[in-house]
Amino acid sequence: MEKMPEVIARYLEDCEFGRKLSAGTVKAYRIDLAQFARFTGGEWGDREVLKGYVKHLNQTFAPRSVKRKIASVRAFYREQEVNGLLEENPFEKLHLRIQSPRQIPRVIPGQVVQNILQAAYNAYGAARRQTLLLAEKHPRAGMTFALPNER
Repeated sequence: MEKMPEVIARYLEDCEFGRKLSAGTVKAYRIDLAQFARFTGGEWGDREVLKGYVKHLNQTFAPRSVKRKIASVRAFYREQEVNGLLEENPFEKLHLRIQSPRQIPRVIPGQVVQNILQAAYNAYGAARRQTLLLAEKHPRAGMTFALPNER
């Protein structure tokens, strides 16, 4: 079996020139596969090595990074299996489930909302705002006032 660093170099070349993946994707693959090769000492890993690598990643990186790094290694192994270099892909029977923490939605601060509303109030004046509200609730009234379509 060929040495992993040589196979990784060919795989990255194929990703860049054969598949025409973006430079950012190839760079991420290069970093992720180099980290994996360092972890395994340049040897092909079995399921137990992969489990150890996932554990190492979980202790070192954020969940999104872990998922990306595993996806890079999984794609690499899959390609080697398809090309006939590996008889069995150790990822086949390895079930990984990495939970990302739930992120709460970002909220516009109250002061920013107040500034926006104040700017609208200053820009349009009371009569214009009332006309716009009327036109919004009753489209025919908007036609009566001949309002320009600003929406």
